[in-house]
Formats: sequence, C-alpha cells, structure tokens
Amino acid sequence: MESTQTLPLAAYVRVSTAGQAASGLGIEAQRRAIIEAAAAGGFAVGGWHEDAGRSGATMRRRPALLAALADVESGRAGGIVVSKIDRLGRSSADVLGLVERAQREGWRLVALDVGLDTTTPAGELVAAALAMAARFEYRRISERQLEKFETLSQLGRPRGRSATPRELADRI
Repeated sequence: MESTQTLPLAAYVRVSTAGQAASGLGIEAQRRAIIEAAAAGGFAVGGWHEDAGRSGATMRRRPALLAALADVESGRAGGIVVSKIDRLGRSSADVLGLVERAQREGWRLVALDVGLDTTTPAGELVAAALAMAARFEYRRISERQLEKFETLSQLGRPRGRSATPRELADRI
C-alpha cells in the first residue's frame, strides 16, 4: 500500500451561502489557490470535493467534507487540503478535532492560509496554536455564560425559559 505521504490530497472547497455558490467566485478563488500551491510542488491533488452553499457551523451537514474524509479513510487520498482554514469549519474545536484526527491517524491536513501542514514541524506549531485558541474560545464562552447568569440573578430573573403553566402542561 502507498504511504499517505505520497498519495494525492483530497481538495476541499466550500462557500456558505447560495448566493456565493451561484456567483462561483469564492469556489473558483479557493480552487486557484490550491492549484497554485500544488503546482509549487507541495502536493498533488487527487479529487475535488465541493460544498456549495453549506454553512461551516457543523461538519455533519457537509457531504463533500465527509466524502473527502472517506477518501482518506479508504486510502484513495493521503489527506485533505483547503485554501483557508475557515473552509474546514467555523468552530475552532471542530477544526482542532480534525487536526488531532489527522495527527493521530497519520494523514496530512493542509490549510494554505495559516501554514498548517500536519506533517511538518512548522505545521505542528500551527496545530498547537489552534489547540490553544480552541481552549481559549471554550473558556471565554464559559466566562460569558457565568457573567450572564450572574446578571440575571442580580436582576431577579430566572435562568432559562419560563416554565409551561401547569394547566397547559396537564392538558398536553
């Protein structure tokens, strides 16, 4: 079997809205960046995977990303390349999960805009910075939630939604 280091990469491109998908400009710019990087000799592109008009909020609702991951799992691709890291996802925790998965499973994840390449020392540094950013984001969300709950408590307002009136709950 061929080493993942010599296998071509699955190229993944994505735009979030139907308008962006219809214009084709964002997808084309991403394709061009990947083609230029491949031509510079860093990797070969095996197949293209496109999620046009798909939000980056969750990975589960992006069939092309799932197909790119399936190419890696099946050995048809040695990893995944994106032009920009935010094409992988909007959540740093999700993106970090992919980075960790690539490192754990020994495949290559490349994000051209931030210099992420999980097979290089510099790429490992970028991955560590992503991990720190994800941890920071998680802690800030927790802090904001605690601040919100404290403010609600000071105002004498309950946390969460109001309970359904008993008579309505009984009827239901």
